[in-house]
Amino acid sequence: MCYFLLFASAYFLLNTLFYRVQGDPGLVPALSLMTLLLCIGAWAYNRQKPSLVRLEITGHVVGFAFIANALLDIYADYQPIKLMYLVLLVPAFAASGVRPRVVYATSIASIGGLLYAAYQFDPAQVMSCVWVAFAALVVAIGLSSVTRSTMLKAVRARINADINRDKAISLARYDPLTTLPNRRAFLTALNDHLTNGDNFFLGLIDLDGFKPINDIYGHSAGDQVLCEVAKRLQQVCEDRTVVARLGGDEFAVILPAADEIELLAWRNPIRLMMKRPICLPLSASQNASLMTKAPLAYWSAPIMRFMKPRSKAAA
Repeated sequence: MCYFLLFASAYFLLNTLFYRVQGDPGLVPALSLMTLLLCIGAWAYNRQKPSLVRLEITGHVVGFAFIANALLDIYADYQPIKLMYLVLLVPAFAASGVRPRVVYATSIASIGGLLYAAYQFDPAQVMSCVWVAFAALVVAIGLSSVTRSTMLKAVRARINADINRDKAISLARYDPLTTLPNRRAFLTALNDHLTNGDNFFLGLIDLDGFKPINDIYGHSAGDQVLCEVAKRLQQVCEDRTVVARLGGDEFAVILPAADEIELLAWRNPIRLMMKRPICLPLSASQNASLMTKAPLAYWSAPIMRFMKPRSKAAA
């Protein structure tokens, strides 16, 4: 529709500057100028905030303005060939209409104007105009259907492409099981912290006794344990803390802390949360056996501290 408005603006600009009708006091170029301004305003209106409602309003208003221009030209200086203006508008409306009701409303109005003008100036040609109008309406419906079908296919393809892109981005950055950032995202975050010179502690978490859970109760139970661990880590840690699953039963945490006191404020809640038994929807005996393996998590490596380098002046 926006491109159609640009072409229409160019047409009405030429029409305003050069087209004159014999015996017309200036109404035809004046209406052409008003339609030109209307097209420019409608283009800006839709560029400001694109929406189907705005395009539909634009289609109705601009379409009726086109019909008014054609009828004024016919009434100012009637010639049988000028009736073709109203016929040519029908496929234009069919190609540019964003919704069927816009196409049908403007096409029927154009055909109605054609038949009324023919009845007023050349009654003998009314039946011929009826058949021409019928053919134009059939073409409009067919063209509108094909155009809308093509547009819908293009829109669906764009939506599917966006969905697949989002899925690819999610798989590249997040662990599909726990929805935590994966190893790649964690290394990116770690590199950002190092580049920025932030003060932080890096902790590695490993689950003790996790392999027997997979072997005895199945991978489904193991997956539930991993999800529960991820959930607990997210509950304890704040948004500025990076929690990631490196793979298997290994997790990593970037703790933004400046000294040991702040580190304890982070580490102790995590350790207490991880010591709580994990209950899964298993049989009573299985669940009791599983709970005896708690605590499942421990810090598998010394916590590494990264500090912002001091400037030479401070040193």
